[in-house]
Amino acid sequence: MTLPTELLMRDAPELLRDLYDQAAHIARQNGLDRENADRLALALVDVMTDNWGGRNFNFPKGTTMRLLKRDLAIWREFDGNNHSDLAEKYDVTTVWVYSIIRKVRALIRDERQPGLFE
Repeated sequence: MTLPTELLMRDAPELLRDLYDQAAHIARQNGLDRENADRLALALVDVMTDNWGGRNFNFPKGTTMRLLKRDLAIWREFDGNNHSDLAEKYDVTTVWVYSIIRKVRALIRDERQPGLFE
């Protein structure tokens, strides 16, 4: 007999309940029906408890990842003449947009072009 997910998650710690809820929500947003979304979310909770259960840790905010996502969005929207528009849209200075374009350009170049002695 399979227990309903609501019963399994009812007394779970807050972090696990939230992880389950967020994963199921995202899965449904991406086209999974409720049953498969719940199954996926529960599998994620199981994997995380197996890998991280019993450990004390500080959950990272992902600041570097968020900034890189923003920088890549700026790069994709950059048309060569819209520095000011991008600065306003992403709430940064025009000088910072120039810096982001240079940084992303270098990242892409380094990714595509092997080093001289590689």
